[in-house]
Amino acid sequence: SYTKMAPLAVSRSTSRLQVRAASARTSSRRSIRAVAAYKPEESKYFDIADMENTTGAWNLYGQDDKARYPESQAEFFERAGANLARRESLLAFIGIFGAGGVVAAESVLTKAWKVNGAGNGLPEGWEQPMGPRDRL
Repeated sequence: SYTKMAPLAVSRSTSRLQVRAASARTSSRRSIRAVAAYKPEESKYFDIADMENTTGAWNLYGQDDKARYPESQAEFFERAGANLARRESLLAFIGIFGAGGVVAAESVLTKAWKVNGAGNGLPEGWEQPMGPRDRL
C-alpha cells in the first residue's frame, strides 16, 4: 500500500493563507515498478561496432562515374536539353504548352458543364426527371 494525497483544501483568512492537506491511506493493487533508463549499449537495433549492418552500405549507391551512367545516356540528355538551354526558347516552350493546357482544360470543362438560359453553370447529371409527386 502507498499513501495517496487528497485534494488540497484552501481557505483564506484576513492575515494569511492557510493550506490544509488531508491525507488518506488507501490500498491499491497496482504493482510498483522501478523506472529503467534506456541504455544504448543494450540495444538490439543499433550497433556502434558494426555500422555497416546497422545503417546500410552508403558507398554502394554513391557512384557517379561513367560506369553507372553510360556516355550514350549522358549524350542523349545533353542533346535533348540543348534547345532549352537559352531563356527565350525555354519561355516559348512553357508558353506554348501552358496555353495548350489551358485551352484543353477549358474545352473539357465546357463539355462537362451545361450553361442554361440564366447563365448558371450546372452539370448535366443534376438535371433529373421529376418524380411522381413533382419532386426529384
